[in-house]
Amino acid sequence: MIKRLLSATLALTALSTTILFSGNLPVISQLTQPATAQTAVAKKPIVLKLTQSKKIADKKGFKLIPVTKVTPGDEIVYSIAASNISNTPISKLVINQKIRSGTTYVLNSATPIKSADLTFSIDGGKTYTAKPIIDKKPAVASQYTNVRWAFVGSIAPKSQSNLSYEVQIR
Repeated sequence: MIKRLLSATLALTALSTTILFSGNLPVISQLTQPATAQTAVAKKPIVLKLTQSKKIADKKGFKLIPVTKVTPGDEIVYSIAASNISNTPISKLVINQKIRSGTTYVLNSATPIKSADLTFSIDGGKTYTAKPIIDKKPAVASQYTNVRWAFVGSIAPKSQSNLSYEVQIR
């Protein structure tokens, strides 16, 4: 049942959501679920688009194909495009991706970008750090529960940031 549910969920090839918020309020977006923003007045739009691709080996290393079916061991690449479609800078954007049950985060697969702090959670999103530690040892991949990019400064008008990370199907 869980495998069928995961297959059906991963079979979605894209999720596009528009997030609207005002001022400098922090926005936390979880694209693995419908994205929401807490705001009183909508003035500045951010468009978030999530795509899922299956990573398969080929002669040149690997290629990405649409997700139609998954089996244990498959690697799925989540790509996130965060676009500021407004004419003004957007500040304090936070994109938080939950690592779905039935999958394991692939260590060092999240794309770091200069304009955002990349951090991880191993406690369901309660705390975040760049290098999670348990009992004075680095956390193993199966302990990661969330990937988060917290943008420093602001996202320029009419610009886009591209983020990605990988998981492996258990």
